[in-house]
Amino acid sequence: MSDSWGHDQVGSQCQMPQTTHRALHTPFALFGLGRSPNFVDYVHIGSPRVPLAGGLYYGNQHYYLKQIVPNSRLIVVPPKGDGVHWQSRLYLTPSQLIKQSLMVLISICMILLLVVVFLHYRERRADKHERQAQSHRFHFDAM
Repeated sequence: MSDSWGHDQVGSQCQMPQTTHRALHTPFALFGLGRSPNFVDYVHIGSPRVPLAGGLYYGNQHYYLKQIVPNSRLIVVPPKGDGVHWQSRLYLTPSQLIKQSLMVLISICMILLLVVVFLHYRERRADKHERQAQSHRFHFDAM
């Protein structure tokens, strides 16, 4: 993710392992980047695979996500067993900034609509005056 000065901002988070005879930690990791209006360029997610019977080990699972919306919640579920299909869901968290942006967009559209209506009214009025001036003109061919 790029910060306000154009430099890359990098962060990492790991989930704590579960052990016996201790307090169980939550099975997820919360990871925040702070308040930033920029999109997250990419997220690299990985998890180890469980060794199969016979001690076979196929390495770690990796998953990449690109262009994550700021101030959102991302839930990623790794595949079960030998699967390769990850599940990811993005939930937007509403905030005042979204409401303010929506109000600004609506007000700009209303202002543009008023400008178009005003210019249309002026054009119709000018056309009406031009038609009246043309009808009052004296035609010498009619004599």
